[in-house]
This record gives sequence, C-alpha cells and structure tokens, in this order.
Amino acid sequence: MKKVLVCYFSRTGKTQQMAEYIAEGIRISGREVELKKISDIKNEKELMGYDGYVFGAPTYHRAMPGPVETFLFWHRKPTSRERWAGLWFLYP
Repeated sequence: MKKVLVCYFSRTGKTQQMAEYIAEGIRISGREVELKKISDIKNEKELMGYDGYVFGAPTYHRAMPGPVETFLFWHRKPTSRERWAGLWFLYP
C-alpha cells in the first residue's frame, strides 16, 4: 500500500480542515495517510519513507508563511524527487 504524507500550516484552522478532507479522500482511494502539522516536522529525515506528499498552507500578503518555505526547501532535496507531490494554498 502506498503511504502519503499530508502536511499543513494553519493559523485559523481552515487549512487544517482542508488537510483533513484531502487526507480522507486519499484514504478512500486505498492509500495509507499520515496527517501532520508542518511545525511538527523538525528535520528532513522525518520526510523519508513516504511514496507521496501533499502540502497545504494559507497565503498572507500574497506570500507563503516562512515555516512553509523552509519545509518546501527540505522537500526539494534529490531524495524526494522520485516521489509525487501536491500543493495547495488557501487565501484567508
């Protein structure tokens, strides 16, 4: 079974709610899903072991929050390039 990480950054809870909906849709498709806050992932080693990734965050002043930029930098490492990924942003 494919294992997917759905991770998100949320200040108001709206992005978290969207992440939960996305995770449920992935579960319904027959995949194993782990749902995490971006702030709970402390280093790039915690991103290993997944077959796919879905990232979500709000935008503030037409930019993504700083922790999201750092997280996406970790994900762009060569070890992650063979995996599929999705990304969504919400405008509050």
